[in-house]
Amino acid sequence: MDLPSVKEIVYVAPQPDWSFPLHSHESSAELSLVLRGRGSFYAASKEYTIEKGLMVVKDPGVSHSERSDPDDPLEQICIEVSGVKVDGLPDGHVIPSYVDPPLPLGKDFEVAAAAFRYLMDNYKDPQKTAICGKFLDAVLDIVKKKAESFVPPRERKHKSKKELVSEVLQYLDVNYRNKLKIKDVADRFYVSEGNLSRQFKAVTGYTVNEYVMSKRMGEAQRLLIYSDEDIKDVAVQSGYVDLQYFYHVFKSFAHCTPAEFREKYRE
Repeated sequence: MDLPSVKEIVYVAPQPDWSFPLHSHESSAELSLVLRGRGSFYAASKEYTIEKGLMVVKDPGVSHSERSDPDDPLEQICIEVSGVKVDGLPDGHVIPSYVDPPLPLGKDFEVAAAAFRYLMDNYKDPQKTAICGKFLDAVLDIVKKKAESFVPPRERKHKSKKELVSEVLQYLDVNYRNKLKIKDVADRFYVSEGNLSRQFKAVTGYTVNEYVMSKRMGEAQRLLIYSDEDIKDVAVQSGYVDLQYFYHVFKSFAHCTPAEFREKYRE
């Protein structure tokens, strides 16, 4: 199994005119620790003020840009990380989409700063790969815990029905391939299982399970038509580890076997 590893590290010294234009990382995440100064960070149509004590998380595919405050320039260490796997998130992603990317580290800042400095000095040394991996794991664990506490339950309870279901849909659209339990989804959005089920059905016309199955079947059909993947690989990429169960669900949904579907629509 691939483990998270440092792909590249960049040190940004304080420079009044420093900026970095809009860009994204296709398959890796970037963690930027602000050691000193102030600046602005733009991502996902929002602009944030960043300053000492913040960890700025840039997930794969998220376009972002940065610039220093000329009167108080930024000093940062930026680590590009590959191989990140967080339960419930797409491969490579570090935080859920609803979490603002600048995370205040509080009392964990000094620990993160020490880890970043060690990684910057030693990540290219093959004799220190193991200890660098431990420092990286520690940093990712800090970020994960900060992200988990980002949205207060009290705020979630005041979401309207449509806002709640919209956020749940975004989450399911990303995570439908994963093993999902309605209770876990409800807990993530701070509502009861029954309340989530009722509101989701009222807004979408689907139950949560029906929606997830529909997403999985759509992905399976797309792969069967447009790829040459073996059917067992199509099953796995659509969220089904059990091939026999995949056949059962697919036939109930499409009224034919995966092989018959492929043959029919490729013709």
